[in-house]
Amino acid sequence: GPLTIILKKKKIVPDILTANGDTVGIRIPDNEIARKLIKYAGVPIATPSANISGKSSGINLQDIKKEFKNKVDYYVEDKQISTGVSSTIVKIENGIPKILREGNITKKEIEKALKCVSK
Repeated sequence: GPLTIILKKKKIVPDILTANGDTVGIRIPDNEIARKLIKYAGVPIATPSANISGKSSGINLQDIKKEFKNKVDYYVEDKQISTGVSSTIVKIENGIPKILREGNITKKEIEKALKCVSK
């Protein structure tokens, strides 16, 4: 499902990707088109969210275009039905996961998955 993991960035990560912050968000998309674009590129892709910071994400192309106006060169429309539920965001600090936002992936599911991970 849609998941964003926030980690302490390494020096190899350019400051422009993190707005000069010390963390970087790694997004695992729950979208076939996004996954195909990443696979086709053969490298990670740096992208922003489909919303202005602090505002909720649009759930259809018309809402997103209205919010961004002419700040975006191209849009790729997907007819996949969106639930409007945001991704789950987990921040890892000192090896300890903290859920910042619970979305489609629940706290219970994350706890279950973490029990399966060996140290």
